[in-house]
Amino acid sequence: MSESTPDQAFVRAIALQARLDLPEERVADLAAAAAPIHARLRTLSAVDLGETAPALSFDASWD
Repeated sequence: MSESTPDQAFVRAIALQARLDLPEERVADLAAAAAPIHARLRTLSAVDLGETAPALSFDASWD
């Protein structure tokens, strides 16, 4: 995963993909707001899942 934070070009690309008509003056604000969220999500890549069983092995029965 990239160690960079979301920049204005990234925010513009996301808005285009979502088909949002994003005013240019909002791009910088959204990039700044996305930076701490992106940093928090980046910490998830450090979690060692080890031998986590796949969800299909979960038995939901309450016998």
